[in-house]
Amino acid sequence: MNNKFIDIFRSYFEENYSKFIKEQIEEIASSNFVVDISKYTGRLVSEKTLLIVNFLINNNILYDNYIITGLTVLVIDIIEEKGKKLLSIIKKHNNFYLDVKQDEAKLYIRH
Repeated sequence: MNNKFIDIFRSYFEENYSKFIKEQIEEIASSNFVVDISKYTGRLVSEKTLLIVNFLINNNILYDNYIITGLTVLVIDIIEEKGKKLLSIIKKHNNFYLDVKQDEAKLYIRH
């Protein structure tokens, strides 16, 4: 792989993965309940693979698991950064709703 290909791929991946993360954050923000973190960790993994495969198909590049793994390594920093951001938002969201429920329970017990 040459540097131009790598730069094009990283740019494509970062743009589309960022868009995906933003959509997930919006979905979480609109939720009025505790969200299931496993649902989002699963999405992180499947979206990463989907973006890589779509890039390869759109560029008429034959691929196998080795190529997908190699490209994953090229963007692992993006995956980690965006994934940590999403998981942090889920944690804050869930903590907020758990705190609200605890406060409601305390009020219920007092009355």
